[in-house]
Amino acid sequence: MSDIGKTDELCRLDDDKAAAGIQKLIDAMPFYVILVDEDHCIALANQATAGVLGRDVREIIGGYCPKIVHGLDHPFEGCPLEEVVAGGRAISKELQNAKTQAWMESVIYPTSLKTVAGKRVYYHTVRDITEEKRAQEAERTSGAKYESIFNSASEGIFQTSVSGQIVTVNPAAAEMLGFATPAELIDSFPNIGEMYIHPAEKEELSQLLQRQDVLVAYEVRMRRRDGETIWVSLSFHRTRDASGAITGLEGMAVDVTAKKNAEAGLRESLSRLEESFSGLIGALARTVERRDPYTAGHQRRVATLAGAIAGKLGLPEEQLRAIDMAATVHDIGKIYVPAEILNKPGKLTETEFDLIKAHSQAGFEILRDIRFDQPIAAIVHQHHERLDGSGYPQGLVGKDMELGAKIIAVADVVEAITAHRPYRPGLGIDVALDEIRQNRGRLYDAAAVDTCLALFEAGEFVFDYS
Repeated sequence: MSDIGKTDELCRLDDDKAAAGIQKLIDAMPFYVILVDEDHCIALANQATAGVLGRDVREIIGGYCPKIVHGLDHPFEGCPLEEVVAGGRAISKELQNAKTQAWMESVIYPTSLKTVAGKRVYYHTVRDITEEKRAQEAERTSGAKYESIFNSASEGIFQTSVSGQIVTVNPAAAEMLGFATPAELIDSFPNIGEMYIHPAEKEELSQLLQRQDVLVAYEVRMRRRDGETIWVSLSFHRTRDASGAITGLEGMAVDVTAKKNAEAGLRESLSRLEESFSGLIGALARTVERRDPYTAGHQRRVATLAGAIAGKLGLPEEQLRAIDMAATVHDIGKIYVPAEILNKPGKLTETEFDLIKAHSQAGFEILRDIRFDQPIAAIVHQHHERLDGSGYPQGLVGKDMELGAKIIAVADVVEAITAHRPYRPGLGIDVALDEIRQNRGRLYDAAAVDTCLALFEAGEFVFDYS
């Protein structure tokens, strides 16, 4: 043990694999991040924290947070973690260092993670907001300076009321939308909602604002005065009065049409690149099947059935390709499962089954950094999710699942029940179809089930076990 408040090893996360993934993620963040349990023991810390404290990350992990961060033997008065533990909800606090006068924003979120000792873990970030606070102070004391910045800014700046009525815009916002003056823009579009072209984007934006106070770089299509459509990136926050009541929105708007056009070209390039991954996908699929001979061909058969269902549903070509690719490697995560478990002839223990279940997450980790123009990694991640939230690994419900995952889930269940497994003989297609029929709309997507049943009942599809 060192002299900086080290505790025992019981405050480390109870899932080493999850800890490694989280460590990689937080190390990429440029600000202070720690994961700390309810007893103030540090489970993880990132490199930025180590830099601020002048210590090695390995020294920090396992230590007592008040001692390491503040040099105290107990939590300071008003400690945010104490409040979060007591209230069970995330909090954000702005704190000023009396010695340096620096301002820090401290945000703490409860998580579902646990330590080895069974303690709940909290995600804690600290960001230096001294400059932001100074800017706010400058804004309060210098209205003239603010007006100058407002009028000369190259980005569009706007303010609206709670109902969306435009209160003010700067010249850059007016010019971006084809108007000579801000007054002309306000006269033509009294409400900001009238500028949005697509109702779905307007509705999504409204839903987001009901859940959060701040929105950054939300891209939406807007209409210029001359009728031209442009892409605009909106960043804004809700404003509040002294009592905390919402008074409206204020933020910035940037024309990103050129960027969106460039992205369209990039998607075309990525589509061509995706074709070159097809061979890799096939090789990955064969790698899994060589380790698990009892399910050799399973991924191929699932891909064939999923493709037939998707085709009957009339999905566009790019979705058909994505479903075929995701189904072909939906069990790629099994390369991390010991072969003796995959091929075990008897009933699996709970621990062994948990290892098997981890393959969905492992598959996502393998694929997520490969850039496709379709959500291949997400579909693989979700293929064991169920509409009612009873699936794994995320417990998603139907509305949060990719359509491709819903289709593959049906095809996977039908093939798995029909085919032979190490622990049982094949149960046959009738049993498999009864399973999806009985759980249609509860576990499995109704349209996918109906289409699958129709394919088999019409004799349009049979599994190839050759």
